[in-house]
Parts: sequence; C-alpha cells; structure tokens
Amino acid sequence: MEFFFSKTNEHKGAMQLLKTIILKGRLVTGDAIFCQRDFCQQILDDGDHYFFVVKDNQPSLKEAIAADFRPGFSPLLRTRAAAASLSS
Repeated sequence: MEFFFSKTNEHKGAMQLLKTIILKGRLVTGDAIFCQRDFCQQILDDGDHYFFVVKDNQPSLKEAIAADFRPGFSPLLRTRAAAASLSS
C-alpha cells in the first residue's frame, strides 16, 4: 500500500488502490477526506456502497448532510395535529 501513497496525495492514492481491488457488493468505509465526487462515483460504478463519517471539524459538510435528513413539511401531519387538537 505504501506504493500508492508515496508519490501522490491520499485522494489520488486511494483512487488508484480502489481500481485494483474487487469490492462488488461490499461496503467501503472512510472519513470525510474521501467525500469526493469522483471517489464516491468510482465506488458506485463498481457496484459497491459507501459509508463515510463526517465529524464536527467539517461543519459545512455536516450541516449539508443533516439538511437532507430533516423531515419535510407534510400537510398530512398538520391535518392530524389539527384534528387531534379539535377532539380534545
């Protein structure tokens, strides 16, 4: 593995390494340094999945990800809440 990282940065070394191993159907894990579009796309193109940890030292990235998982507005929930308050 030293070969991949001795002449380049982590991202480029990881891309080279990723292309040499068969991971089909596997889960690739890493930290936020690997949240690069080309790296993630390579994993998906190979039929793999990924799970990357984003920590507090990446506040913008963490907030962007959290925003995708916030509950959206649902008229159905509003209607149920209104109905519940009327029946009390």
